[in-house]
Amino acid sequence: FMPFNLYVGATVSLAGVSFIDLDAPDDRAVHNSKAGPKLHAEIGKEFWITGNWALGLGFHVSYIDVAPAHLVPDPAGHLNVWVFGSQFSGTYN
Repeated sequence: FMPFNLYVGATVSLAGVSFIDLDAPDDRAVHNSKAGPKLHAEIGKEFWITGNWALGLGFHVSYIDVAPAHLVPDPAGHLNVWVFGSQFSGTYN
């Protein structure tokens, strides 16, 4: 948003989770979930450091809620995943 050089974003999508069980004795060490909803939101700001260059800093959070598939033993309920992060950017205008 001008004049603050601020941005916000949000996404709703489908996602899945895949992980490797390092303790599994056989070839079924890779586990995949069923598809489920993913929510993603982010906010950031750019700071102009010269007339042409800006550096940006942003933060994001994602939430995934998926049902387990082919897990032995099959856990009750859903797998809930939270992801938090930061991001940096450089812009030349």
